[in-house]
Amino acid sequence: MRFHDWIETLSCPMEDGAALDLYLVRGESMMLIDSGLASTPEQYIFPYLERTGRTMSQLQAVVITHAHVDHFGGNGDLHRANRNLRFYIHRSDLEWAEDRRKHFMELYEALPGQWEPGDGYRREVLRQCGGDVPITAALVEGELVGTGSVVFTCMHMPGHSPGHLILHQQEMKAAICGDLLQQAGTGPQGKRVFPLYHQVEPYLQSLERFKALQLQTAATSHFGLLEGEKITEAIRLSRDFVKDHNDRLLNVLQEADEPLTLKELTWRVHAAYYSEYELGLQIHATTYAHCQHLRDRELVHRCLHQGQMTWKAGSSK
Repeated sequence: MRFHDWIETLSCPMEDGAALDLYLVRGESMMLIDSGLASTPEQYIFPYLERTGRTMSQLQAVVITHAHVDHFGGNGDLHRANRNLRFYIHRSDLEWAEDRRKHFMELYEALPGQWEPGDGYRREVLRQCGGDVPITAALVEGELVGTGSVVFTCMHMPGHSPGHLILHQQEMKAAICGDLLQQAGTGPQGKRVFPLYHQVEPYLQSLERFKALQLQTAATSHFGLLEGEKITEAIRLSRDFVKDHNDRLLNVLQEADEPLTLKELTWRVHAAYYSEYELGLQIHATTYAHCQHLRDRELVHRCLHQGQMTWKAGSSK
């Protein structure tokens, strides 16, 4: 059984030109992996099915790797085109995929006073989340999903999101892995999107589990199909970025004359090391995750400074 005999790649570039790939699994029925943004079905999925002589009635399921807007935003249009379509996601991400406002509040408004979206940003994200659609069932570690001819094992690999999962096909030595491999971010110079993970240790553990699978093919959402040594390199880049960001944050905090708020710390580390990246949610959220990680290792601590919660190098003991 070979990956390319059963799985088709749908290239669905986002409105800013960033790469986004969805995957269509063939068999006795069809299963789509992720649904893209709200604009993705009309722009890419429906034309692709028509071009290849298929209809939405043949699509029986959508498995969502994780509840970020570019992976579940197309659910509304897909559901309207096929009311019998079933939607699946890991239980830890379920509510974000079902409720766009909850998703926005808990993800994009999680750092009040440190990074806050403007009204225009809010409207655009909610627009691209599409319409709310109930999830048919929550997936758990070890559960099987597929099309009859092709069956995948769900593996929970959190970090990028609480419920991020990959779909492993052991016979093919392949996996559809969503955004697990953050590497050093995505996008062109000047608009690069910073790697995003909400918890450092689970992210590192997920990378180790993924490495142990010894895959021949990894189907990613933003880096295309990786094969052989390119998979090994993507894992290495992802791990190295975590170490480098830890070191850089410690350098900035150790050189600071006074404790820094998350916003001040993020802006300083961005100016010193990451000027090619957007100064957006991703770098703030990942930096916060690293601060918590370094705090657990007693390398930094939080303290109250001038009425604000701040970060300072060293243990509080």
